[in-house]
Amino acid sequence: MNTDTPTPRTDEWETYCDECYYHMWRVRRKNERKFDDGFHVQNGEGARQLVELLNKQDEELTAARELVKNLEITVLSLMMENKTVTEQRDRLAVALQKLRNNESMSLGGAAYEIVEQALQSLITNAQAMASADENTPPKESTL
Repeated sequence: MNTDTPTPRTDEWETYCDECYYHMWRVRRKNERKFDDGFHVQNGEGARQLVELLNKQDEELTAARELVKNLEITVLSLMMENKTVTEQRDRLAVALQKLRNNESMSLGGAAYEIVEQALQSLITNAQAMASADENTPPKESTL
């Protein structure tokens, strides 16, 4: 199967001279075939310009929907990352508190310092990510 040939869109707009409707030009989507689908305009040139405009707007709308979908995915992944960082911070804080309360263990002091350093590192990284997000200017929309 040749994948280089683009799949024809079935939702494109088309126009033709409708002899059954006083020779007016009908504008409709290619996949619409019912009697009352579409609308009529008076001349062919206006109909062709309208079809070109409608198809261009459909392409831009499709691109905008794709952008929104990608942004939703990005936001969800950032939310998951934030949740993961928060969960890690909470687990380390609990471990740190347990070690503070039980420093009499032979490894308690060393483990306490390791967990405290990991917690500080995690907090620093989370703060750096948050400040980077705040300093990143929003991208301008092309719509």
